Amino acid sequence: MSKFDLHSHSNYSIDGEIDVISLLDMAKNAGLIAYAISDHNTVLGAKKAQALNNNYPFELIPAIELDCVYKGVELHLLGYGIDLDAEIYETIRISLENQYREASKHYVKNISNLGIHIDIDKLTKNCPDGIIVPEDIAEVVLNDSVNDDNELLLPYRENGPRSKGAYVNFYWDFCSQGKPAYVPIEFISLEQAIDIVKRTKGICVLAHPGINFANNDEYVEEIMELIDGIEAYSSYHSSEEIMKYCDIAIKHKKLITVGSDFHGKTKPHIKIGMLEVVHDEEVFIEQFLESIKKASERAA
Repeated sequence: MSKFDLHSHSNYSIDGEIDVISLLDMAKNAGLIAYAISDHNTVLGAKKAQALNNNYPFELIPAIELDCVYKGVELHLLGYGIDLDAEIYETIRISLENQYREASKHYVKNISNLGIHIDIDKLTKNCPDGIIVPEDIAEVVLNDSVNDDNELLLPYRENGPRSKGAYVNFYWDFCSQGKPAYVPIEFISLEQAIDIVKRTKGICVLAHPGINFANNDEYVEEIMELIDGIEAYSSYHSSEEIMKYCDIAIKHKKLITVGSDFHGKTKPHIKIGMLEVVHDEEVFIEQFLESIKKASERAA
């Protein structure tokens, strides 16, 4: 089990499920010494956690996960040590929630057009705020008997090749960039995201590069010149990928971080603090915390 987990999501994320208090209790029970709630494009969960942190025995890191774009590729940038009260984060939250609310109907239409039945009444009941993400659709269609014989969904059934984390795999296979039900969202550029994090006293870490840049280490190498670290230890990465990204970080003299990317039911196989770290994790934590301190001092 890892001693720090810097990537998890509360129900303030559009695809998160677990409330902040429960997440903090999970981090405590996992024996972590450093932890971060890094919700997608919002700091509301992180702010609530900060208000509750006096009761917990770990270092709680202010954080966010920003969706952004680099050379046409959508990716996620983790910002740590940020000023949670900076107005820009509320602006980002509102903009993207509005976009996702508009995109919801297009996800439904695109997936329906593939020949998958969607119970609209059940879906809207599950999403009272009007924001429907592909993982919500996956939950409804995979638990609807009308779709029992749908061949497109067989990989996500029990013992199927995509059954481990079926809901999120449904998203990656049908609705992520380049897939048949993809709906474009206007994300900020990576350069803009880096500038926002640095202007708000934070450091920048590339999240799970094996997902976004599986076959493009050249882009990862380029991005390393712009940011502070890489999430080498990720629940998405094989042991070979972990070692590869650790080597890239070491070559560029960048931070190495650990993140489970816990969400709840969309990724039920992922637990907070679940990753095994073969390197000296104490060194990682020390370097990480020192980098946050220096970033805050530079911004002061």
